[in-house]
Formats: sequence, C-alpha cells, structure tokens
Amino acid sequence: MCPRKEQDSWSEAGGILFKGKVPMVVLQDILAVRPPQIKSLPATPQGKNMTPESEVLESFPEEDSVLSHSSLSSPSSTSSPEGPPAPPKQHSSTSPFPTSTPLRRDQERLGKQLKLRAEREEKEKLKEEAKRAKEEAKKKKEEEKELKEKERREKREKDEKEKAEKQRLKEERRKERQEALEAKLEEKRKKEEEKRLREEEKRIKAEKAEITRFFQKPKTPQAPKTLAGSCGKFAPFEIKEHMVLAPRRRTAFHPDLCSQLDQLLQQQSGEFSFLKDLKGRQPLRSGPTHV
Repeated sequence: MCPRKEQDSWSEAGGILFKGKVPMVVLQDILAVRPPQIKSLPATPQGKNMTPESEVLESFPEEDSVLSHSSLSSPSSTSSPEGPPAPPKQHSSTSPFPTSTPLRRDQERLGKQLKLRAEREEKEKLKEEAKRAKEEAKKKKEEEKELKEKERREKREKDEKEKAEKQRLKEERRKERQEALEAKLEEKRKKEEEKRLREEEKRIKAEKAEITRFFQKPKTPQAPKTLAGSCGKFAPFEIKEHMVLAPRRRTAFHPDLCSQLDQLLQQQSGEFSFLKDLKGRQPLRSGPTHV
C-alpha cells in the first residue's frame, strides 16, 4: 500500500502519467501478467510511437522511469470489508506506451551509454580546445614578451651605441683641444727659448766687448769729406749740387718806370690798405738770374 501523499502526487492527463510535474513511463513484467493477444499494429504507426518513447526514456533518469507493477497497482487492490479484493487493473491496455522488453532495455542502455560517451567526448573535446586555447594564449603571451624583450634589448643596445659614439666624439674633441693647447704652449716655450738665447748672446757679446775694449788699438781719424766737416760751425758757404749763385749786378732800372712809380705814389690815397694789397697783389716776375 502506498502512502496517501504518494497517491495524491500521481495524476493522469492525455493518457500520460505524471508524478508531480514529471511525466513517468510505466513498465510491466510480461512474465507475470500476459496481456491479451491483440492484432499487430501497422509498422508505420508503431514506428511513429517509438520515437517519442525513446526521447522520453533518454530525457529522464533511469530510477524515475522504472516502477514495478505492484507499486502502481497497490492503490487499486486495497482490502475492502464488504467483499473480496478486485482484480488488478491492467495498465498495459490503458497506457499509451508499449511494454518494455529486454531488447528495449538493452537499446535504452546502449543509447544512454552512447549519449554519455558523446557527452564525455564533447567534454574532452571542449577541454582539449580550452587547453589548446590556453596554450596558444600562453604561447602568444610568451612571444609578445620575447618581442618586447627583444625591442627593449635593441633599444638598450642602440642607446649604448649612441652613448659610446657621443663619448668618442667628446674624447676626440678633448684630445684636439689638448693638442692645440700643447702646441700653443710649445710655441710659447720656443719663443721664450729664442728670446732667452738672444739675450744670452747679447750678454755674451757685451761681456766680450767689455773685455776686448781695453786691448783694442785707437783708430786714426779719417779726413772729413766736406769742408763743413773739417771746419766745424765756422766753415764758409759751400756750393752744393743743383745750386745757382745770384748775379753780381742787377738789371738797369728804366727811367720810364721811375716816372710811373712817381705817379703811382702821388695817386695813392689814405684809404689804401696794405693788407688787402698783399692779399690781392700778384708778385712781379723777372727773367732767370744765372751767372
């Protein structure tokens, strides 16, 4: 006998048994109860009815789909004080699903195994794909890391080369400045050495002259080449080259010029300025006064 709550949970709608809200499949032992012989249905409708059964059997767990005939028929065979118990109802005739056979159970088990295997293979495939994607991501990350490291190394090498080149140019400029400074100092040293040598030569010559001055013979004075050199300041005038003597007698003065001079002296006025005359007068000219 099933409890009251379990009996209330069973229901039937459209020829399908429900336990709560879950549709159930009713299985019957064919050895215990032999159903009446009925005509075989056509293959086509039976084939159509087999498809939803297999789908329902595969969609629900095995422990919920298999129930014994005694557990389902116990509510109908309850004892009554008025008479003998009624024969159990044959659910096989009212159930829309055909009875289960060992071959059907093997097929269902095989289908479940195949489904589990397919699910397992799908899970393995997804797992392999996830693993492959993870490895590819890791590989890509390592490649990016190596690329960044390579770029960083190349940049560091480039910076080191530029730094070395700058240091080399700086060292070359320093050497050039040092060489120019050394050349300038060397030139200055040479000039100082030459100056020192000249001063030394002068000093030696002065010492030699000072020593030999007491041992030299007096030189005889030479006769002067000119008359001024021999007579000194009181020497007579000496005619030199490109010089001409003045004439001993001047040219005779003409009488007409004398009368003209007298007239000019009478005509002169007191307003005459000698300074203006000096500025505007043209000097007289005469012929050459050669001897």
